[in-house]
Amino acid sequence: MQTRFFMAGVLTFGILGVASAQTPVRCTPLAGLVRLLPDATCAVTAQYPGPAYLAGIGIPGTCFSLEIRSFGLLANASGVSGLTSETAISPLTQTGAPTPLTLNEGGLTPTPNEFGMPETRQLFTGRSVITTPIGKLYTADAGVRGADSSAEELLLAQGSGAFTGATGKVFLTGNTVGRWGTFHGEVCSPRP
Repeated sequence: MQTRFFMAGVLTFGILGVASAQTPVRCTPLAGLVRLLPDATCAVTAQYPGPAYLAGIGIPGTCFSLEIRSFGLLANASGVSGLTSETAISPLTQTGAPTPLTLNEGGLTPTPNEFGMPETRQLFTGRSVITTPIGKLYTADAGVRGADSSAEELLLAQGSGAFTGATGKVFLTGNTVGRWGTFHGEVCSPRP
């Protein structure tokens, strides 16, 4: 009889211990406007070293400063961003190619891109650093752009300050180079 009570106590303590050992997470929505302006200094390479930035291989006009209009966590935020070269692998052929990738889709009229090639759309990758008064968000970015619009997903790769250990994603739409586009998403942080 004592063994059963002891085992029930161990199981109860074990279950409560596991439940209390899990760190609660607080997710905060993000929304606002963003505009990318050309950055000839390519400041992102110093703030987020490591990725293969297109500017580093001689392609100008691929680094940006970020102007952000928002509230809450991003109320006084700014940032830097740069296009990168990442490996994309086709599931059909199992072969890889570096980004950016040019699409030429049937039924759409291609326009010349910055490389002088015709394209209907372009797949691209990048990295961004968003600086706030309480910490920094470091993102890995991927998207598609056409002649006058783009859509992009930024995945939170790491954070500093209040964003240490955070996860999240941001979705950005619009032709944001020199114009205002919109973003929405969330950042989830472990509660202290």
